[in-house]
Amino acid sequence: MAKINKKFRGHRQDDLVSTESFSIQRQMYEESNRTQTALSNENIKNIRLDKIKLHEDNIFNYRDKDNNSEGIKELADNIELEGLVHNIAVTQRPGESEYIILSGERRYLAYKYLKDKFLAAGDIEAAKKYRRIPCRVIEIKVDDESVRRNAEQIYIDSANAFTREGISDGELFEKVAVRFVKNLTLVYKMSEKEARRTLIYHLNEASGRDKTRKVDRSLEIYRKMIPELYELYRKDNSDMTRETAKKISSLNADRQRAVLDAVKELTREKKSLGSVYPLIYGDFQKKISSCRDGLSDKTAEDICKEIKRKIASTKAAAKKIADKKENLSASETVYTKNYDAMVKAKNLIQKMNKKTIVLAMKDAHKKHSDKDVLPEIDAMIRLLNNLRAEIEG
Repeated sequence: MAKINKKFRGHRQDDLVSTESFSIQRQMYEESNRTQTALSNENIKNIRLDKIKLHEDNIFNYRDKDNNSEGIKELADNIELEGLVHNIAVTQRPGESEYIILSGERRYLAYKYLKDKFLAAGDIEAAKKYRRIPCRVIEIKVDDESVRRNAEQIYIDSANAFTREGISDGELFEKVAVRFVKNLTLVYKMSEKEARRTLIYHLNEASGRDKTRKVDRSLEIYRKMIPELYELYRKDNSDMTRETAKKISSLNADRQRAVLDAVKELTREKKSLGSVYPLIYGDFQKKISSCRDGLSDKTAEDICKEIKRKIASTKAAAKKIADKKENLSASETVYTKNYDAMVKAKNLIQKMNKKTIVLAMKDAHKKHSDKDVLPEIDAMIRLLNNLRAEIEG
């Protein structure tokens, strides 16, 4: 492979994602006849804000996702005072009229904030200044349209990761490292080993520090875990911790699939399990974490069986309670549905005298005389007796 020229040192963040960064990748892999993918030259345009949209794959700007956050307001004040220092970078997909942001999402949101602020104040002339924003339009060329978004993700990740500050959030860094390596294998047809080496090179050049250990730690679970399970672990709403994922990744592929089936079933039943779900999931992770000498196949199998057993027993108990509730009268059902409120009211009722209790029940059930609330009291007594019978078995 040809020697790579060190071009990243001293560049500002926006330069790091220019076509120059991709020319390095082309140099590395076109010389070895491994790719025909390239990015063309950029051009500058002033584009209307309503013709630009946020990129759905930008995982970095999670704190400032709207133009009314404090961070965006602070940036907007700076832009109003000093102007836009760096243009944002956008691309346009084939057949689409809108542009999509590759770099500069916060600057774009700041422009929207300024435009809206001046429109709300009735200052039309000032608002006009922020209806358009200077953009570097990047034309992304791919041989296979199915990997266009992967090429866009490379650009986005380069803009945020290849800086001197880098990414301080460990979990976010892991997501980016894995995504970047996967995308290089898809877009540039690299081997995983080559993609890893490319990522480490660019991180080292940008930060001036050796990032090898950090990258290898981030790729550890991805390399060992079966793809379906890794995808489940990396979902935004996943409850699986890194420690749990790391121990599961030490299992063979068949045992990992068994864990995947158990966790998928648990996740699928999350709504029906209600408050029991976090208890089952927490116990599952606690047992895996307690395996200090590694997770054996036998232990993993037992844990999976226990998950399914707990799901089944919880659903059976819920069905039993539901069946009993169906036999209650209409008045009893009202009290059952408001059982939590009854429990909270217990201490209050104990402090009340007969007159205030009756008045409260009359008001709640729109009754006219004291005797009219007797059926409601009888219904409550039957409910409590049913509860006693259920507890006593």
